[in-house]
Amino acid sequence: MRSGSRRASSTLDHEHDRNASHFFDNKLKLGVVGYYLQQVIDDFGAPPALDGFRSRIAGVSFSRLQNDRLWHFSDLL
Repeated sequence: MRSGSRRASSTLDHEHDRNASHFFDNKLKLGVVGYYLQQVIDDFGAPPALDGFRSRIAGVSFSRLQNDRLWHFSDLL
């Protein structure tokens, strides 16, 4: 798990990652991961028509490990 702010080449953003998983036995593991990123200041050098263009994205992912085969399902919200 992590969260924090980072300085990209043209902006500043804040992100959160969270995950959880559980082994039900030695052959089955289920997990979920969540991700959220929000740009907190405008892009440098962005055209005025974009009105600063601050991005925001969220996603969730589910996984299943069964009999040494990984199944992964994800989507952006």
